Amino acid sequence: MAAPLLEGAFIKLEQAIPCIMHCENCVGERLLYMLIVTSLDQRQSNNKHDRLIEQCTFVINCHVLGSEDDLYQYKMPNVDGKLVEIKFHNWQLQKVMDHLVSSLTMVY
Repeated sequence: MAAPLLEGAFIKLEQAIPCIMHCENCVGERLLYMLIVTSLDQRQSNNKHDRLIEQCTFVINCHVLGSEDDLYQYKMPNVDGKLVEIKFHNWQLQKVMDHLVSSLTMVY
């Protein structure tokens, strides 16, 4: 291969950072979604489904992204009692993942 072709095959790190952050978000959101959906599947009644979604929302708003004195305004996305795709900004998702084990302990 000629040198100019090889040099053109690489991208600068600055160009890769948004892709890396996007990948981090996609994986984290999917992991969180699958954890919650698996837990919802184990609960038999809609009342228990609603309660789990409320608990997850409370933990995120009071303990992860906010505090009891300064509540965050996140709402778990659900339509007709079914959880739909979870979306966070990168900084939000990093905080959720940092607190994942303690959050799961509070919810379950």
